[in-house]
Amino acid sequence: MKKGDVDIPQHKPGNMAENSMGGTELLTMELFKRLPDEYKDYFQFVVSRVYELEDKPRLYWVHDLALDPIHSFLTESDGISKFKKLVFVSHWQQQQFNTLLKIPYSKGVVIKNAIDPIVDAPNSRQYRTDRLLLKNRVGPLQLIYCSTPQRGLDVLLGALDMLDRDDWHLHVYSSYDLYGWKDNDKPFESLFNTIENHPNMTNYGAVPYEELREAWKKMHILAYPSTWQETSCRVAMEAMSAHCAVVTSNWGALPETCGEYSYMYTYTENKLDHVERFADMLEDVMDDYWSEKTQKTLDNAQEYAYNHYSWSKRIEQWTGFLDNLKYEIENEEYND
Repeated sequence: MKKGDVDIPQHKPGNMAENSMGGTELLTMELFKRLPDEYKDYFQFVVSRVYELEDKPRLYWVHDLALDPIHSFLTESDGISKFKKLVFVSHWQQQQFNTLLKIPYSKGVVIKNAIDPIVDAPNSRQYRTDRLLLKNRVGPLQLIYCSTPQRGLDVLLGALDMLDRDDWHLHVYSSYDLYGWKDNDKPFESLFNTIENHPNMTNYGAVPYEELREAWKKMHILAYPSTWQETSCRVAMEAMSAHCAVVTSNWGALPETCGEYSYMYTYTENKLDHVERFADMLEDVMDDYWSEKTQKTLDNAQEYAYNHYSWSKRIEQWTGFLDNLKYEIENEEYND
């Protein structure tokens, strides 16, 4: 999917995300591709940032952290009243908005993010055969990092430097160019240089989404020592659906996203301690990756992602929510 395939609010001229193809933009395009026009005509979907409010029932689809300054207007006397509902992407996120901004639970609803699973039929015999070919037991374990660099890339590189082994290759898909903000990569040039000069690392920068989807099929481990409070985590969802072990911290909504199917450690603010904790967990997963127990966990994670994060499930939640809200609005108007 590329910009222009589906019209979304964020890509309107002048919007901060006009040139972005990050996770939120992909998610919005995937929703709008499936959502019948009657809903898009009846409601205004305001995604992440308020921009040119229209005279129709509005939904504020929130993807960012509660204390992000873009949400400060919600604390004003008429801030919340601009919207019929706030749509949150996790229960953790809604709790944060309630605790930190005093947004009533009654004003919001949680509709979790969704993905097109990397594998269409995870239980099929053909897929199991293909997986054995793509995720070969012979050779190095394939690690992947595919978030913006400030979310833990430095911790990952520090942890790999601690490992006394070279049976791995790290594939890095990380650049602010994905959002059209290439200059934001400059503070991380030393990290990118380390990757470029390391024989066991490859840096791809920002690539088209379809290319990343193909890469997932060959990966073994999502190496994501998250230092960012994720409100949800599309990357983790895709990793699970691709039969990859998810090694990450318990920061933000990651425990909610991954359920019991990741290899998770307690986050720490101390950077050196974080490097050590991640290195320990990563090495344990690498040691046991091909064990029957780990492979069974990955089977269960893949099934969980397929059943709970597929768009086939999520679009029903969206249309059901919108139908009920439309009924409430029209019933209120009738009674008035």
